[in-house]
Amino acid sequence: MSQRTTALDLSGLDDFRAAPLDPGVWSSNLAALSVDQPDLANELRGERLPPASRPALSLDDTATYRLEEPGTPAAWLGGTAAPKTRAAALLTAFTPGDRNLALPTLGAGAELTFLLERLPVHLAVFAFEADLHALAAVLHLHDFSAAVAQGRCVFVPPGRAHEFLTQLMQTHPGLLPPGTILTPDLVPRARREELRTLCERIHGETNQRRARRLTELAPAARGAAIAATKTPRLALLALSADQEPRAVAADVTRAAHCLGWPVLCASIAGPHSVHPLVHCEALAEFQPTLTIHVNHARSVLPISFAGVNCVWYHHAANVPEQVPDDGTYYLAASPRVAEALRRAGARTDRLLPWYWACSPVDDAEPQATSDPILLVGNLPDRDPERYGVTQHSHRQLWEQIAAVVAQVWETPRVLDPEKLLARAQCECDVELRDESLRASLARFTEQVIIPAVVLERLLRGLIKTGRALLTVGHGWERLADGTFQPLAADTSELAERAATLRPAACVLARGSDPLSPALLLAAAAGWPVLMHSLGGAPLAPLLGDVLRPGQHFAPFRDLTELHRELESPSQPLTARRTERAREHVQLHHTYVCRLQDLAAHLSPPS
Repeated sequence: MSQRTTALDLSGLDDFRAAPLDPGVWSSNLAALSVDQPDLANELRGERLPPASRPALSLDDTATYRLEEPGTPAAWLGGTAAPKTRAAALLTAFTPGDRNLALPTLGAGAELTFLLERLPVHLAVFAFEADLHALAAVLHLHDFSAAVAQGRCVFVPPGRAHEFLTQLMQTHPGLLPPGTILTPDLVPRARREELRTLCERIHGETNQRRARRLTELAPAARGAAIAATKTPRLALLALSADQEPRAVAADVTRAAHCLGWPVLCASIAGPHSVHPLVHCEALAEFQPTLTIHVNHARSVLPISFAGVNCVWYHHAANVPEQVPDDGTYYLAASPRVAEALRRAGARTDRLLPWYWACSPVDDAEPQATSDPILLVGNLPDRDPERYGVTQHSHRQLWEQIAAVVAQVWETPRVLDPEKLLARAQCECDVELRDESLRASLARFTEQVIIPAVVLERLLRGLIKTGRALLTVGHGWERLADGTFQPLAADTSELAERAATLRPAACVLARGSDPLSPALLLAAAAGWPVLMHSLGGAPLAPLLGDVLRPGQHFAPFRDLTELHRELESPSQPLTARRTERAREHVQLHHTYVCRLQDLAAHLSPPS
């Protein structure tokens, strides 16, 4: 994918262009710093920028400062006349891992802005600006107040970095120390070595201190659970960086509150909640009798807590090859997940169907719409390089697989990825001798190419109806061309609009697992649901009787059947089916129902 860069006009290199600055930016930054770093905020309040330092527009139209001392050439803040361009050149190819980042200098603030706009919300950037004047100048230019308040941006005070970081790590036991040092070439070698030594020292000291604390918590954790009662003390742990588990855990938390259960919901919502110590501290204080680990193994926590522990897997792909037989209950969000857990060795008496459910959808006046159609599904990126497929012949084979899938996507042949791969090899005369590579391409065929091609075909088929079309899910922005409108990135975002949205139909692509939060939400909201039956395969066994084809929604095998449902619907039949689905979900498949069922199953016999 090409990267668009800002064109620079070098003809006006020495021309001064004034940059109007918003004084509220400086005030907001100081107010945010005053909460956690009052000493630094006070130091900055006393800073006065040099009189010769003037706010100016850079060559790439970024607001910055230009120092114009008499008798010397103009000098730019951070040593760059094009801050945004330099930041893109330095950082566009950077891939964030799981470590917090360290900037050895702020430059003109563009690198920090670039990172904060792109990093996941649980990662923080530590800015080690040694010049207090430069730090003050940057804080006049860029509003970092929200990132500071969220813990995503940390300004390390010059001259007392070790003292500050030590105290910060003690104050926030869930915060990771700065790890990866970015843009090292912008500072002298001695400065780089100083920061590397400092970061390593802080890492070592912090890890030792936290390991000691975990050792202290372990005995209390094993014996912390209070005696079992009729009212469970529920802990929900969504300790991954993914949005979906956090959103679902929040839904289950609200259901627990409705039941009057004491509940603790722990998730990685920001940089202060990444290290497991902060969650272990909360669990030791809360003393749960029932803990649900949402879509991750118990081993995410370094110590085990007493009480009943359940691991709730959402997707078959998340289930490990083997699950430990350690007294854990395994909850399956769908029949496909249950089958994956059985293959992984989950005992029958420890495997429970805890299928997707939903929160009740309130009735509200619908917004004025043109009866749009919703198309729901995450659109995978079909670029083979994204998955490490870079060799020319393998890319050629990838494209041929997509072409084959496009030809057979409405037939039962689409259900056999191995045969699709074999046919593509014959048609493009590429033979895979490496079995591991072949297995990988077969897996990509099933998990990436088939879902992407099917969704693209459904999209084009729906566009031809001429109806207003809204999409729900990740990835649709890659195809946005004005013929449809991306509405929401995920189910949690869609749920916020569910009460006032009245689509003419909600079309769900089956994907690898048809039982999904989006299906339950659509049914609870009273939307007419049309679900794709990939290859004409029966949907009922994959839905676990949560919803029934024909009774609660209309299945379709191809575009002909889809268009028939959309163009000539039986209004009374559709209305009855939709109302049955809404009532069925509201009565039997809310998270309140799920929690009641789980408590009844796990309660000791009286």
